[in-house]
Amino acid sequence: MLIIICQQPLWAMHIIIKCHLARREESERKTIAIVWTLMRQHPRKTVTAEHILEWILRVQCLWVYDQILRRHSFTNSYNSNNNNSIMSISDFRKKKLLFLFNVFFDVNQSGEIDVKDFELAIERVCKLRGWAENTPKNKEIHAVMLEIWEGLRSKADKDNDGQVSVDEWCNMWDAYAKDPSSVMDWQTKYMNFMFDLEDASTDGSIDAEEFTLVCSSYGLDKAECQDAFQKMAQGNSEVTRDQFAALWKEYFAAEDVNAPGNFIFGKNAF
Repeated sequence: MLIIICQQPLWAMHIIIKCHLARREESERKTIAIVWTLMRQHPRKTVTAEHILEWILRVQCLWVYDQILRRHSFTNSYNSNNNNSIMSISDFRKKKLLFLFNVFFDVNQSGEIDVKDFELAIERVCKLRGWAENTPKNKEIHAVMLEIWEGLRSKADKDNDGQVSVDEWCNMWDAYAKDPSSVMDWQTKYMNFMFDLEDASTDGSIDAEEFTLVCSSYGLDKAECQDAFQKMAQGNSEVTRDQFAALWKEYFAAEDVNAPGNFIFGKNAF
């Protein structure tokens, strides 16, 4: 019998159990093994609150991602019967789009993207980089991120409800994949924002450490991020801005599961 001694409240343990039962993927099993090893190594056979919180974040992220995939699958089935489907998107590309939607954009995991998600993202980014409130860099990030949100909303929010749904998100990217030359201004801004965020050294290129720091801050496993960087960089130690831009386009359009652009957001397989 596994006994975990820590100061976590009951809700945290409930999330652990719920997420573990809901999704039994290899990445979860690895995470469980890590926690088990840490517990066995500890002299009192305990794990810390930090270990549990890290596990909650990883598993909950996978669980919510799975729920969105399931819900979207149902939506496609329903729409297909109502002559309103988005079947032009392959299952592989849909997985990539929903991963990005859930992990990088729907920060509060409400199932929709709205301005609140961008405000939370601003807090996360400023905390990661140590940009205190009212500093020039903090104000710059606020302006850029809210500009990106307005661009996304104007392009994807077809029913003008102030939110971007899963279907609206996928339809927008499907249109882009069919015509990559039709670059959206907000997308270019977001791509440059992500590159600059990862390029902590400001030397014009991203290395594995910089890439892993940012992607793991969104709840991804560090080892997976490092592996994703190696696949993305194709054996190189760094990725330049021009290379990053090409990989970015590939992420949204590529059907090849081995295309290096698939790994630009830190996930090493779909």
